[in-house]
Formats: sequence, structure tokens, C-alpha cells
Amino acid sequence: MELVEQQPGEQPPSWLVEILERQHSMIANSIAIMADRISHLEETRTYLTPSRTLSPTSMPPLETAGGVLAERPRPKPQLPYPEQFIGEDLSLYPQFEGLLRAKLQIDGEAIGGDIEQAWYAFGRLSGAAATRVFP
Repeated sequence: MELVEQQPGEQPPSWLVEILERQHSMIANSIAIMADRISHLEETRTYLTPSRTLSPTSMPPLETAGGVLAERPRPKPQLPYPEQFIGEDLSLYPQFEGLLRAKLQIDGEAIGGDIEQAWYAFGRLSGAAATRVFP
């Protein structure tokens, strides 16, 4: 396969268009799946009773040695924040998705419950990617 410099006004090679369309389709599918998961999490939350729902900013109370209840501190995150995905270079999406999944799996307790994790994931999107999904 030869790499030829493209002149202005020329169409890109068909093989390149096919690859980009396939990537676009895969990313659009992944974003739709994420949107469905977020929607499912929000629906699930409405079925929880208030006694089972944790406040977004706190964990269940912890009893101290003196018998006084204190707030349980959240654990510290282990992994760094994944870079934001802008949506301009679709070839970067698989790496972004893997890093985001790892962050949510490893640091999920530090981030919070399902709703907080969904908003965290949305917060790692920006630009065109963020306009396609809104939790």
C-alpha cells in the first residue's frame, strides 16, 4: 500500500474512508451503550428506598472507640484521572474507554455510588463527545 500525498480537493482513499466509518460506528455504538447504562442506573436509583440510598457526599457512619458515630471517610483514589476524550480523534476512544473502566473499577468506592460514577464518566468527556451523551 503506497502513501501518496493528497492534493486539495481530492477524495481520500476508499480504504481510509471505510476504516474511519467503521471506527465512527464502533464509537457511536459504545457511546449509545454508555448512555443506556447511565439511563438504567438512573432508573434503578428511583427504585431504591431512602434507607438504602447513600447521600452522594458521604458513606455510612462508622462507630468510633468511644461509641460516638463519625462519618466514614472515603478511600483515596489509586489511579490518576483519565485524560478527557474530546471525540475528534476516534482512534483514541478504545484507550480512553479502557482507562475509564479501570478507574471506575479500582477507584469506584473513592468516587462514590453509581450516580456519582456515571457523572464522573460524563465529566471525562468534552467537546463533540460530550455533546453526544448527557446523563
